[in-house]
Amino acid sequence: MAIEKRRLGRSGLEFTVLGLGGMRLPGLTTDDAVKVVRHAIDSGINHIETSRHYDDSEVKIGEALKDGYRDKVYLSTKNSKRDGPECRRELEESLERLQVEKLDFFQMWFVNDMDNFRALMAPGGALEEAKKARDEGLLDHIGITGHSKNHEMIEYIETGEFESVTIYYNASDRAPAEIAARAKELDVGVVCMGPLKGGFLTGKNERFRSFLGRLPGETTAQGALRWLVSDTNVTTAIPGFASVAEVDEDVAVADRPPMSEHERRLVAAALGSFDYLKQGLCTWCKYCEGCPEGIDIPKVLDLLYTSELYGAHEHARRRYSKLDKNASLCTACGRCVSKCPQKLPIPDLMVKVEELLGAGG
Repeated sequence: MAIEKRRLGRSGLEFTVLGLGGMRLPGLTTDDAVKVVRHAIDSGINHIETSRHYDDSEVKIGEALKDGYRDKVYLSTKNSKRDGPECRRELEESLERLQVEKLDFFQMWFVNDMDNFRALMAPGGALEEAKKARDEGLLDHIGITGHSKNHEMIEYIETGEFESVTIYYNASDRAPAEIAARAKELDVGVVCMGPLKGGFLTGKNERFRSFLGRLPGETTAQGALRWLVSDTNVTTAIPGFASVAEVDEDVAVADRPPMSEHERRLVAAALGSFDYLKQGLCTWCKYCEGCPEGIDIPKVLDLLYTSELYGAHEHARRRYSKLDKNASLCTACGRCVSKCPQKLPIPDLMVKVEELLGAGG
């Protein structure tokens, strides 16, 4: 099947409406990661976005892009350094890990507030260094990605320095539609990370299935992706894949009709009925890793959602009881909160988890 392509703003590149995000590849063996990446490319996907800090994602993608596969895709990686020399060092490391001579896109990553933005824009900063690298032929285009407030993200792209913007936009997190609309006006390409909300919009909840999977035989994940790419301000969505089967499921969206604006409003209204979705959910980005007490925060929050959203309370309790280090160890130090792009009140949620799933729950 042919996957629809859309022009990525003034870069002029034609991206398929579905790409491949590299965050989930570290959980696979190298052989399995290569199979997944190559199957995605063979299925028609023509771009990959990863990061220097997604563990060994770049290394595995580098292996997958051998044997002529590099010529079939646009390749993007991200860098969170704000100092020019540090940015340059990590760019060169990314090229080495990916085993390529040049990137199609280089993203200024994790720009989550104005302080970060000012730092990367400063003389001697990361943007200046990225532009030098572009002049030297190490990359072709520069983009920006982050979880800043809408008006801040819009201010970033209004500088005219960036040819694409990667935003956290999906059927649950709909507010960034404002950024996508403004980006379209500015001829800036729009890439959507977290299109399935870290796996949350994948069909575990039967209530989701009833309004996201609106076509016969459509899965919830397909419905969520179809909702997103039916927004014509969006250039592409980049789900992560952990198996060949997941690639096939998502690519099948290319054969399905776009949602009408009426259908999209119905989905938005239905999702709006979930209190948790109004507050935000853990997306398994794992930026909170490194808890001083050793708590696996995403895993603990997943058990909370398993109990409260999916209704599998006893199953969640059993799994929680087997954790070596659970939420009771939280000291509310706040380090995780400062790292969380969703701004979740993690210490409060740890208290809630212990009350719900702990010995007394």
